[in-house]
Amino acid sequence: MAFNFQKWRKPLARGLAILAGLTALYSGVWFLIAAQLESGLANWTAQQRNRSWTVEHGKIVMTGFPLKWQIDIENPLLSRSSGKVPFHWSGPRIHLNMRPWNLTRIGFQTAGEHRLGYATSKKSESAKLKMGAGRGELLFDSEGRLNDLTFTVEGAVIETALAQTYRFTQLNARLDLSRPAAPDSKPHQIPAFHLTTELFGLTLPKEIKPVLGRTISRIALSADFLGGANGTNLKQALSHWARSGGSLNLKKLDIGWSKLDITGTGTLALDPTLQPIVAFSGRVSGYDDTLDAMADGGIIKPATAMVTRFALRALSNFTGDKKGARIRVSLTIQDGYLHVGPVKLVKLPKIIWN
Repeated sequence: MAFNFQKWRKPLARGLAILAGLTALYSGVWFLIAAQLESGLANWTAQQRNRSWTVEHGKIVMTGFPLKWQIDIENPLLSRSSGKVPFHWSGPRIHLNMRPWNLTRIGFQTAGEHRLGYATSKKSESAKLKMGAGRGELLFDSEGRLNDLTFTVEGAVIETALAQTYRFTQLNARLDLSRPAAPDSKPHQIPAFHLTTELFGLTLPKEIKPVLGRTISRIALSADFLGGANGTNLKQALSHWARSGGSLNLKKLDIGWSKLDITGTGTLALDPTLQPIVAFSGRVSGYDDTLDAMADGGIIKPATAMVTRFALRALSNFTGDKKGARIRVSLTIQDGYLHVGPVKLVKLPKIIWN
């Protein structure tokens, strides 16, 4: 049976006309939303400038038609020289992915060399971060304030303002800035933020020669930062934090470094001289090899290593842990000394904050 074109000509024409109309309508809607996104970014920039932030950037290009909306921003810069804590961030380029029905949630991708400074608004005083790839998501409230930040960085090199170089293979982190305070909380009990992070393959600078090796295989952390740390530089911010009774509530800390493996919970604070005060309890394995390495490296005396080993083994027998397995132990830092259980293990170097 032959196809009757004359019979289907009008329905086909109507169908093509409807398809063309829908395509034109979708294209118009896409460009309308793209304009709204650019307007939203401009409004957010204006809001931050009204809050004493410096916001700068180069060329902005909107792409992604027809399936998504992506804003490519060249040479972005965000800094603050006044307010609670000075801050600086700048990079070569960032790609923002935005959903038109939810402008408060923004995905991002970036790479290359970035500058990041806390307690400084100057690029020259900021750390240099060279990353292979970075991606994450920002969540803002209705007023344009950042509530939540998640990000992953792969293959990175960090050069500090003091020219020390750190490397790591991967970092996964989440910064929650919207932690609610209990109704009757005092200022030093109010969480400024909650940090959850995992760091893999951290290589320490050449100037540092730790007895366990320069590479820490894994650090995992979940902690609440309690209290405020305001100041025009890091030392001032930490001094304010210490005087006001601020603390870091370690809900979980895992460290894998050579044969040493530690997991547990604890609290960190600073004394009036800005030296750490730590109370930590958890489980540890690999302490035999670690004590041997510390004694061989001259960090502790052989007699101290022997006494500590006996104390830990006695503690293991007391708590019913098997030999060679993880044992339950307390670690404290106070008055410049690290205590392992009842043993004063080693005097720690004084931290000079710059």
